[in-house]
Amino acid sequence: MNSPPSNFSNPPAGRNPSQLAMIEFHSAGPSDPGGIEHWLEGNSAPIERLRVRALQLSGEPASLIVVEGEPGSGKVRVAQFLHRASARSTSPLMVLDAADAAIAGQLKQIIGQFKQAAEGTPGTIAIRNFQLSQPETVQTLLELTTLTGDTNALCTILLTSASVAELRARNLQSGQLLGRAPRHLLKMPPLRERASDLALLARRFMDDAIARYGRRV
Repeated sequence: MNSPPSNFSNPPAGRNPSQLAMIEFHSAGPSDPGGIEHWLEGNSAPIERLRVRALQLSGEPASLIVVEGEPGSGKVRVAQFLHRASARSTSPLMVLDAADAAIAGQLKQIIGQFKQAAEGTPGTIAIRNFQLSQPETVQTLLELTTLTGDTNALCTILLTSASVAELRARNLQSGQLLGRAPRHLLKMPPLRERASDLALLARRFMDDAIARYGRRV
């Protein structure tokens, strides 16, 4: 399993612009004198509160963090912020999709890497669409979080559009897994609650694309 590139500001030659969506899979962003703040762009009250709480969580030892929010609200950006603000920021961030049939195997491979302290082992794993997880995936995540414990060595971030209460009620395994993050929950505010941030977000995404593809707008 290959580690994600560490920076997307200098894309490989010939990369298809249609891969812009893959921007979220990289662990570091374009050079930015503003530091990590741009990962949670905005100055509205909801996003300010989220930033404060995310900074608190990023400094605490935790093997599991849950980010709950509507589709398209920016949960992957929160995961990137948590990673870059943590002591794991020099290790890779890997984003996996729970809807991918191969995810359980990918997680088992990471477990093997972690046990061997192999080079390229992620410092943070973000699981998109956790609400779509199959039992095998949940069981493997239980194994992973048991192995890593409450340390800063590796953190798993579950990104879900379903509520934590709904997920915990699904089955025993999900309840056990989510029970390991009782205080480590972030709720991403929907965009309709932070309309004043939309212009800033649009500018940031455009600047990221300019840096990534070397184009002018």
